[in-house]
Amino acid sequence: MKPLISLFIITLCLSASVCRAADQDSLSAKYIIALHPFTIFANGIKFEVERRQPGSHLSFAISPELYFGTIENAKNNILINANRDSIEVFGYGGSFTTRLYVNNNFKRGDTQNPISNFYLFGSFEVRRFGLDYTGRTWVVENENGIEIYRLKNIPQHNDITRIGVNFGFGNTIFFGDNFFIDAMLYARISKSFQNPNTIENVPFTDSFFTQKGNSFGFGFRFGLLFD
Repeated sequence: MKPLISLFIITLCLSASVCRAADQDSLSAKYIIALHPFTIFANGIKFEVERRQPGSHLSFAISPELYFGTIENAKNNILINANRDSIEVFGYGGSFTTRLYVNNNFKRGDTQNPISNFYLFGSFEVRRFGLDYTGRTWVVENENGIEIYRLKNIPQHNDITRIGVNFGFGNTIFFGDNFFIDAMLYARISKSFQNPNTIENVPFTDSFFTQKGNSFGFGFRFGLLFD
């Protein structure tokens, strides 16, 4: 992680130098309404509302999330990659993000209003999930007064809390005055806490709901800009 941290600090210093050199335009506050489509793979919907003050390089955003429904073929899901075939999920969460843009105006145009706008960002996120699936566990059965343990498939419920922080960079590209797409790369640190209602023979694992540790990620969003 040390090379990544060094690169982040160097990039932050370079961006801050560009920010100081840019002209401070007298602009109205800008708002972005965006959708993060990758959460669809987890049966989720994630919106983002971002606000930037007039002439500022900084913006602040909140992102509510909601997850619900059945995820079929979860083993082969490119986001979930679970060790279960089917998962029923209900969950919610949110994140707070701050971005430092190179240019102090969102919109495209001349050199003061570029088509694309590079930025650095940091975010903090909290999520809660309730998962239902079938798992194998030891069940006690009584036969002729003797207790026998048998390994059986039974319904399982798992409550999960996941928290994390992300640091990275991205680029916002406008098409016309309002529509934009945005791609970002980032490093993330995640921690998850599971609370299953039974002790399974093979504990539940996946790449999203129970994500933990250090990793790299790729994000994408699109939406509209408003004054």
